[in-house]
Amino acid sequence: MKIWLLLALCHIAYGYNYYMLAMQDWCESTYQIHGLWPQYNATSWPENCGGPAYEEITNITLLNQMNAEWANCNQPPSSLWSHEWSKHMTCILKQYPGQYTQTSLFQLVLDLFRETRVADYCNNGVSDCYTCYDLSFTAMACPP
Repeated sequence: MKIWLLLALCHIAYGYNYYMLAMQDWCESTYQIHGLWPQYNATSWPENCGGPAYEEITNITLLNQMNAEWANCNQPPSSLWSHEWSKHMTCILKQYPGQYTQTSLFQLVLDLFRETRVADYCNNGVSDCYTCYDLSFTAMACPP
């Protein structure tokens, strides 16, 4: 097996290269959070990594923030949050075992979104836009 393939397989098995914060123009024609997605590269990512099941949010402060910035339009908001938790955020837990809870990860996504100048990434009438972060959650250019 060529060494580059072996290194690539090891990297895929143990970690991601960056995170992508997906934002979407939906609901009331305002950009909101879609989710935070671990990425190997621009065309490859992990999903459905297992781990704890989604739990309904009971923290009122967090729930109010989620409803304001991570809404699901005409669907129950928890259906989007549950989907994002199971599909993407459990993979973040695998990257950082024991460092995050569901509440702290949702809060991290909200904080990243608030720090983002949405107009810098979401313009020209696009409905989906993204900003990227390194593994320390520092903003970076999204890879092509």
